[in-house]
Amino acid sequence: DKTGPSSARSPHTAKQRLAVQHATRLAAPWPAPLGLDLNIAVSEDPLVAGVGLRNLSQPTLVVGEALVDVPEAERRFRLARCVAALALGLAVVFDDAALELADILDALTCLAQPRHEASSEAARSLVDTLAARGLTAAKLDADLRRRLARELDHWRGAPDKLARVLDRACTLFAARLSGNLDGALSALARDRGLLTSGGKPGDPAVLETGDAAWLLRALGVFGGQR
Repeated sequence: DKTGPSSARSPHTAKQRLAVQHATRLAAPWPAPLGLDLNIAVSEDPLVAGVGLRNLSQPTLVVGEALVDVPEAERRFRLARCVAALALGLAVVFDDAALELADILDALTCLAQPRHEASSEAARSLVDTLAARGLTAAKLDADLRRRLARELDHWRGAPDKLARVLDRACTLFAARLSGNLDGALSALARDRGLLTSGGKPGDPAVLETGDAAWLLRALGVFGGQR
């Protein structure tokens, strides 16, 4: 879990309160159907487009003043993406200061292979945290450990590939949840420095990126799913 004075707190300024109001209004339809108890707070940390996620004891969607100045469609999509990450159990991955995915895979290998020793301090700390919460290799049956070990062996050598799979999964979930493809494309453009001076996605620049093309195919906008 993350801790720290700037991780998440109540709003102090009028613009921060407005950002929380926007986030609360836009995200209101999503938590109940997904079985989530959504907590929204303010962070002083730099947040792209004023939206982020904190893997606290209660995973928390955090916002900053910048959210107020983001177009509504992108604002809705980015909030939906955080909710999607929470629903998929990926808060630890999408926290803005998250553990490295390689460290998470290393720690999980200790559950699948009890003799495995985590190689980094971050991974060892995660193993200790899981053990403190009652999750150890002994709690998993042999068949589950074997299946988990096979899956981890596949991804440990390619954490960047797994990161792309998880990122695309959240992006697709969020695009469907929010109903804002334009917001998704704006977010992709902003994240890649492709926004125009008018704050719109560069056309056709963002459409020529691999992630945008994949998203359009996955949503059936054009072409078949691959």
